[in-house]
Amino acid sequence: MPDREHRWPGIHSADMVRKALDVRLEVEADGRAVARLSNVGAGHHFPTYMVPKVRVELRLATPDGQSRLLAEDTIGWDVNVELTEESFDTRIPPGGSRTLEARLPPSWPAGSELELRIAVAPREHYERTYLSVLAQADKLDAETLRLLRQAYDEAVAARFEALRLRRPLPPAPAARPDG
Repeated sequence: MPDREHRWPGIHSADMVRKALDVRLEVEADGRAVARLSNVGAGHHFPTYMVPKVRVELRLATPDGQSRLLAEDTIGWDVNVELTEESFDTRIPPGGSRTLEARLPPSWPAGSELELRIAVAPREHYERTYLSVLAQADKLDAETLRLLRQAYDEAVAARFEALRLRRPLPPAPAARPDG
């Protein structure tokens, strides 16, 4: 460790997230949008443990600034706040990949783009934990409530967008005449 300090920011750094992942975004000839995220740089599961969550979205972005969600996924290891039940484990192992696909709509405006967004909530499990305790506010003293609210706000404030990638869409298929 540099200077005997843990200074590897890991999932808390957009740059480290981008270095961990090889991201491919394609529009297939059959009208599918495909995003492939490969863990090429983490050296361990991406993300490593249960606290962070990574949200991946495929979107149709139009020239007028509108954005339509086509597909979404969460990469992470989800465990309840009591640590007794696992909901899912979609982390990407070293050398592994995760694919997100969506069918494009029948048409789109000229100049539209396929957009991939990768957003990181590095303290997502803590956010849920703080909220579960805050739900019992009537049992807590004022200072404890203040500290929990502060911790929750800090956890939410740690969220960031790690990557936004766009690919131009080809012209929309011509509409078929009726009859």
